[in-house]
Amino acid sequence: MMINPRIDEVEQIASALGIAEGAHYEDVLAVVRARLDDTEPVAAALTQTPREAAWRRSRTEDDPLNAVVRWCDIEPTGEGALSGRTISVKDSVFVAGVPATCGYSGLEDFVPATHATIVDRILRAGGRIVATTNMDCFGFAASGETSSYGPTQNPNSVSHLAGGSSSGAAAALSYPGVDISVGCDQGGSIRIPAAWCGALGLKPTHGWVPYTGIAGIDQIIDHAGPMARSVADIAVMMDVLVGRDGIDPRQPVHVPDATFAGRVQSPPRNLDGIRIGVLDEGVDLAREHGAAGVIDVVEATCRELESMGAQIQRVSVPEHLTIGVASFICNLEGMASLLRSGGHGYGHLGRYDVEFATQLHAALRDRAEELSPQVKVAWLAGTAMSNTYGGALYAAARNSLTDHIAAYANVFAGVDMLLMPTTPFAPLRTLETPSAAQSLDRGWSMLGNTAPFNATGMPALSMPVGRSDGLPVGVMLVGPKGADAGLLEVAQLYETTVGWDLGPELAVAAPEWER
Repeated sequence: MMINPRIDEVEQIASALGIAEGAHYEDVLAVVRARLDDTEPVAAALTQTPREAAWRRSRTEDDPLNAVVRWCDIEPTGEGALSGRTISVKDSVFVAGVPATCGYSGLEDFVPATHATIVDRILRAGGRIVATTNMDCFGFAASGETSSYGPTQNPNSVSHLAGGSSSGAAAALSYPGVDISVGCDQGGSIRIPAAWCGALGLKPTHGWVPYTGIAGIDQIIDHAGPMARSVADIAVMMDVLVGRDGIDPRQPVHVPDATFAGRVQSPPRNLDGIRIGVLDEGVDLAREHGAAGVIDVVEATCRELESMGAQIQRVSVPEHLTIGVASFICNLEGMASLLRSGGHGYGHLGRYDVEFATQLHAALRDRAEELSPQVKVAWLAGTAMSNTYGGALYAAARNSLTDHIAAYANVFAGVDMLLMPTTPFAPLRTLETPSAAQSLDRGWSMLGNTAPFNATGMPALSMPVGRSDGLPVGVMLVGPKGADAGLLEVAQLYETTVGWDLGPELAVAAPEWER
């Protein structure tokens, strides 16, 4: 495919940019064509042949919750901590030979030629990838109802949603064929479905888990992490996932050695000396929603932790209620930039997937109407914001996050970790045909306590500690950057002492293969 800009296209772009008429477009294009003559970078990249892999779409009999987009069978390439374990990954995580559609039907023809870094690590550690799981379209909602493949049902009540955007990753943990799931989190997408389905979900410190080979939203908020039914499983998966890959620009210079499983195998005998701050603003969000049952679970959890020796105190971070605006601006412009730039952004030193960019461009050109309301709004609003302010609004929002991060740092001078409800209310009921306005409101209404810690990059763990009106309630622990293992140690002692209120294990047959 020769790179050959057409004069009519250039004239249209020039008009939109306000470039004066009469410019010597033909002379300019002649220079461009001469420099690009015989160059076929896109065609050359598309000659990669994806590995063959066993996969098929899920069916009602083996996926009653609509948690799985594709069952697959990717055999391990080594032995290690995950030997004998079955793993699901979100539909935005590239598994070579298996379509990765990001919850969007327009990408159904995209088949990655290479594994995401974390998939390669899972296989090398002995894990078997058995499913790619349902998700909100492009991960830009948290309700679990905006996927092109339909909503994911809650394993505790099929009349309620699983939460999102990693909806299927959490719900599939109720299937006997899935031991551990990997989700992605830009505003709460691991922790919200974990809380609503009755599972554990950890958003690690930003950059500790490489994001190479995963479709993101904005590099400053992209996180990948584990979801499971026990702290031990979260820890062993962290040991496998954490570490630099030398490709992902999100990763800091130093990423710690993975020692999470060892830390939780011998947790402290009590929490003496551990200072836990109950965030007033986080609890107030539940109060504003009239979620008395959620607050009751938070208070009961505090009493349990106190009985284990923790020092519980009330703390306030007023900026917790204002960081959402800056974060939302970054999300909108970040998503719009992602869609404009082939799913990668520009100027980073990581690996680019040319075929994904090509497929995404074609899908947005021909099948944009199939996008969810949230993604359409982000594309339109983010583009308008960029055009109106020329990136200044994004820059101001990004700079303001520095002050918000400092506010949390101040409170961490007096406590080791924060505690609050993961979501300000229990799972939403499923609507048969929600309007666009309902979908928009429902998709973003539960982010108040989770999204701030994507913007700050701090680790956050949702724990399944109780119920309200029969539905799971998650309580979240948040620590300063690097405190991931400390959060897991507290959770391990809680699991050993009190136990979790997990979602049900469903009697679902493993998928049969037609090889």
